[in-house]
Amino acid sequence: MNKLALKLNDIEAACAVIATAPTQRAVQDVARARRTLTPGRHRQACLSAGRTAIAEVLFAQYPTLGHRIGNLTKAIRLGMGEGVKFDELNLLGAKALGLL
Repeated sequence: MNKLALKLNDIEAACAVIATAPTQRAVQDVARARRTLTPGRHRQACLSAGRTAIAEVLFAQYPTLGHRIGNLTKAIRLGMGEGVKFDELNLLGAKALGLL
């Protein structure tokens, strides 16, 4: 069975797509993150918006993931190793959305 392994360049390519053409859901998540008042909740909202935006793009590019976040996580771990820092990847998505 051929398993999909996502690398950092796949995530960066997804961020480039996000920066040029964010989805409607990403725009709503950005608005929600900007409304958040406390610093801790703002950070979490930014991470969530970045994660969701990256996931939407990767699900569209790789239909074999089946729109399941668990499959996406496994593909990233397979491509980048067990020590991958998901917060850093989510921050890339938040930066692409202009939140940070």
